[in-house]
Amino acid sequence: MKHLFSWFLHLSRGARIAVGAGAAIFLIVIVRVVVGGGTDANRFIAVTRGSVQQIVSVTGRVKATQDVELAFQGTGRVAQVGARVGDRVVPGQILASLDNAELNAQLRDAQANVLAQQAKLQELEGGGRAEEIAIKESELRKAQQDLENAYANVYDVLLDAYTKTDNAVRIQTAQILLSVGSETVPQYQLAFTCACDQLQRDALSKRVSAEVALHRWQQELNGISLSSSPEMLMKALRNARGYTQTAKELLALTQGILDNSSVQVDSDTLQTYRTNVNTGRANIVAAQTAVNTQDQLVATNILTVERVTGELALTKAGSTPEQVTAQRAVVLSAEAQAQRIQAQIAKNIIRSPLKGIVTRQDAKVGQTATSGQALVAVISDQDLEIEANVPEVDIGRLAIGNPVRMTVDALPGQTLAARVTFIDPAETVIDGVVNFKVTVLLDAPNTGLKSGLTVNLDIESARREGVLLLPQFTIIEDDRGAFVKKLVGDATMEASVVLGLRGQDGTVEIVSGLSEGDRVENIGIKRNGN
Repeated sequence: MKHLFSWFLHLSRGARIAVGAGAAIFLIVIVRVVVGGGTDANRFIAVTRGSVQQIVSVTGRVKATQDVELAFQGTGRVAQVGARVGDRVVPGQILASLDNAELNAQLRDAQANVLAQQAKLQELEGGGRAEEIAIKESELRKAQQDLENAYANVYDVLLDAYTKTDNAVRIQTAQILLSVGSETVPQYQLAFTCACDQLQRDALSKRVSAEVALHRWQQELNGISLSSSPEMLMKALRNARGYTQTAKELLALTQGILDNSSVQVDSDTLQTYRTNVNTGRANIVAAQTAVNTQDQLVATNILTVERVTGELALTKAGSTPEQVTAQRAVVLSAEAQAQRIQAQIAKNIIRSPLKGIVTRQDAKVGQTATSGQALVAVISDQDLEIEANVPEVDIGRLAIGNPVRMTVDALPGQTLAARVTFIDPAETVIDGVVNFKVTVLLDAPNTGLKSGLTVNLDIESARREGVLLLPQFTIIEDDRGAFVKKLVGDATMEASVVLGLRGQDGTVEIVSGLSEGDRVENIGIKRNGN
């Protein structure tokens, strides 16, 4: 029987349906022979509306979410056992330790050396001569004043750059790109005809962008002053680059139109236009140069302040940078030596990595422990999970988040709620049958659960409400599909149906083919109430 069931599970879905349909037909014939035709009250079943849920039932086992085995990383004699089997422990609690007397002495010596080297470093960093410090302080004040002056000039540079850009855009191109819009909705057109549609569209679009940029620039300048913060001034300076670049691109496009051979303008007017554009481009170049120069000046003064500040700090330190650096390296080396000894001591101590219960304690005081030999085991006592193996025929129905109704033989009368939290992507073969490991977590903690308990899981893989339902025994399934014998008048006729979910109680969802209240023949002759 076990091999027959394994053979059935490895059949394709179509083959399993065919085998199941054949068995069902055989059973129907047997029932008809034994039971007979049945009464009229039982002969027809009405299509009803209700809910159906698809359940996958499996058996699982409770296990701790965390289960660790611990060992010493060093070798030596066990000096202390801090917890016994069954003891509850917390993270960091000592479970066992080796004899660290010699290492502790080495650590104290290393820590004393660290203090000595740090004191020597402080002596080297004690400070320089008063006259040298005064000179550097004077240099720092001058550098700071230069930086303040550079920030103060930013506002004037921005105003001048805006004026030049405004002239280049609104004055020098005014006779070429005529305004036909409003202040709120700027719009422009060429003052002459040119068979250069794409170039014309680009120039007119860029003129609108330049107008918007000038308006935004003006608002930005209205929000700053000589007393504005350095951050605000530098942000405005950086933004000015973008505004002037927009104007520069507009003048380049305008120049391209004037150079186009299809421009219908007399030569004198054309020359005037070109002169205006060249004037505007010169203004833009001058504005960009001033903005970039001021930006570089501020950056240079910032670096000067930082450099002099560093030099003043070194002067106050009193020793050469090389001496201080060398002593700092000595301090770091001493600290590293102390840390190495601390690490060796830590390797000789087993600490609990989690909150839980000790399930194994093989360490004995006085015995010699070997590095890597597992001596202690701890499991989490509150965080429990359930693992179950689901056959491959059912795994496709499950998804993470499916609700689970769970019963435990050790907790009679209790039904626990849980959810599927993990589905192993790799298969597990048990007795030649492919299974997939599924992990389930409780919705709420239950103190009655213990690691190792067996549980029964009913996993709800799907649920639908308000659907059409029929008992399984009213449906014929074969290679053609699914059918019922529908009552039409006084006779029955075969009707094709599309099936949906199959409930654990024997009901089947009818997706299409029937309507609520339709009556179909009870081909299984299952009597009501039986």
